[in-house]
Amino acid sequence: MSSIIVITEKWHDERPSTEAYIVATDSEGGSNERNAAIMGMLYREYLAIEQKESAIPIDDTETYCDEDGGYAQIAWVNGDVRSYQLVEASDVPGMEHTEREDVVPDDDTPWSGHVLSLSTVHILPDAVDFLADARNSDALQVYPNNDSCVIHITDADTALGYDIPLCVKDCIRYATKKGYPWIYLGHEGKEQPGLPTYRVAWDKLL
Repeated sequence: MSSIIVITEKWHDERPSTEAYIVATDSEGGSNERNAAIMGMLYREYLAIEQKESAIPIDDTETYCDEDGGYAQIAWVNGDVRSYQLVEASDVPGMEHTEREDVVPDDDTPWSGHVLSLSTVHILPDAVDFLADARNSDALQVYPNNDSCVIHITDADTALGYDIPLCVKDCIRYATKKGYPWIYLGHEGKEQPGLPTYRVAWDKLL
């Protein structure tokens, strides 16, 4: 069953709006930590932008991220709030039967993004240093989190022209072809057909 990160914006002078990112839960479980980390990355990315660019100050007393509880929010001093909530797809009306990570919602639903789960077996060991450093460019953002990371692809063509490891480029091409703007890379991520694997290279390190 998939999980969904529901993002709700409540502006003081507008109607609330909602969007969401579908994040898959593998059949063996154990991916709640991964999904919570993705929620935290989305929260921190938006907060960093607002702290630099917003004309309205952030209300630090009401801004927080509780990954264990599956909830985060950014609040402004004027009362505006942007919240993040991690929920099971079965709890969201219209999404009760979402069981595959590649399910594409109907056009009239508010869900607007996808996260592709990838195992680190698709990454060469020498690419780990690249993925361990936060990157924030116009075309590609990398958010490391302990022994995993989240990649956001905003312009695949430009990103593929960057000086980055070839195995990472392979993952970007694969995700873009499948229609995913986000990639989660972690030990518990899924091994995807159609991508090279590097077990031999990893085994040599053990």
